Amino acid sequence: MIRELTPADAQAAIADLVGAELGLAPAELAAINAETRLDADGIGVDSLALFNLAARVATFFRLHESELEDELLRRRSVGDWAATVMRAWAHGSRRITFTTSGTSGAPAHCTHRWSSITQELDAQAALFAGRQRVVGLVGPRHIYGFLFCVLLPRWLGVPFIDGRGAAPAGLARVSRPGDLLVGFPMRWDLAAQVGQWPDDVTGVTSTGPIAAATITALRQRGLGRMVEVYGSSETGGVAWRDNPTDALQPYPHWSLNPDCTLARADPDVPGLTHQVEPPDTLSARAGGFDVTGRRDGAVQVAGSNVSCAHVARVLAEHPDIRACTVRLMGVHEGARLKAFVVIANDTPEEALRPALRRWMQTRLNAAETPTNIVFGDALPRNSHGELADWMMQQPQRDQA
Repeated sequence: MIRELTPADAQAAIADLVGAELGLAPAELAAINAETRLDADGIGVDSLALFNLAARVATFFRLHESELEDELLRRRSVGDWAATVMRAWAHGSRRITFTTSGTSGAPAHCTHRWSSITQELDAQAALFAGRQRVVGLVGPRHIYGFLFCVLLPRWLGVPFIDGRGAAPAGLARVSRPGDLLVGFPMRWDLAAQVGQWPDDVTGVTSTGPIAAATITALRQRGLGRMVEVYGSSETGGVAWRDNPTDALQPYPHWSLNPDCTLARADPDVPGLTHQVEPPDTLSARAGGFDVTGRRDGAVQVAGSNVSCAHVARVLAEHPDIRACTVRLMGVHEGARLKAFVVIANDTPEEALRPALRRWMQTRLNAAETPTNIVFGDALPRNSHGELADWMMQQPQRDQA
């Protein structure tokens, strides 16, 4: 087994970054290969998008450390860019930087040593030993997708199948006995409603909490095993569990401190550990720990951390809005954000809805955008004056 970064690894990440920059559909993304040109004569990246894309690739692979970032703009194919990455890798710091959307709209950069990445891969490969294929629903520009959908198949010695283009009902049909299906909570929520799984399929989920009811529904439809992996872009994978009622069990290189912070064994220096402040509040339990909430108040939408306070501030900046509050939909409402808005003047609701839609399109990403907006004279509050939940409007009236 090759334990080093390969040109194919670099190409997979570059292709996913191209797809994110251009908003490509899964079928278009799957067509990208080493020969794909990135300019107007190829996939159609214009000069501004090409500059942005080069910056993202340079950040991901830290090309500035080898002073090769400018070479990307002089070369045009995905294969050429992957070759540049490999040249830089041979002379650079052997680190990768994953960029997240953060919880306040500003990108957050999380850098990991290659030795830390392989340390986690060894632990994940032990946990998922015996799988025959890896079917991925997660893009490799994020740490979860890069580890599980680009590198883990090589650590397991099995083929990888890109399943991002499969409909929820089609996931069970394309799965085979012995598969490891790499997904995230929203995709699992949809898959739990349809289909019947073949024997001996293992699912894995990460990026945020998954409802116990979803796991129960998947098992009723034949899914053999569902593994929850707890981690973050900052930490990588930290712990796992097979059942939602179990404590999370740290991987061998992680441990829980008495104050419920984390410690990670250094992959390069035996006996050295690094103290890590987790992004969530943790509580110790026999066999491991539980996650009791995020420290920054973020919620999970389609695998992204989203700050409801940030979204509410963006909406409240609209000149026709006096006040706003934003929440994650309830268990029986959906998996997106909802907003309650108080209009600042006499602007009719039917005129404000399309204006607010345009406002959000230029200021919020898809995960941050509320899909259900209710208008009222005052924000909903309980008897103590605290902000309270509210009933959503019917779908035919809530498209803002």
